[in-house]
Amino acid sequence: MTEFIQKKVGKHIIVNLYDCDSLPCHEEIYEFMEAVVELIKMKALIPPYVIKGSKHLAGLTGVCIIETSHITIHTFEKNNFIAFDLYSCKNYDEKKVIELLEELTNPAKKEINIIRR
Repeated sequence: MTEFIQKKVGKHIIVNLYDCDSLPCHEEIYEFMEAVVELIKMKALIPPYVIKGSKHLAGLTGVCIIETSHITIHTFEKNNFIAFDLYSCKNYDEKKVIELLEELTNPAKKEINIIRR
């Protein structure tokens, strides 16, 4: 049996934003995701894709696939909640990403989880 050893590479941040002053619209999510790709100096394999959710979970979902990585954002209108997720095989400054996210949403409270891969 071959032993697989992987060095820790990259980072995964999971951010929950509660009671946001405003939820971003379709265009704002698209532009935000483009800005994140540029900020972390990665390559988008496809442009961001933003779609409206179902009626029972009203809000928007945005996805951007970046080289061996991804960015997702989900907004929920009912309680002004946002779930954000960024995984990159490359290291990046999560503080800058979170600042950009907070500028977009102005949350009353946030929870941040960081996983080093």
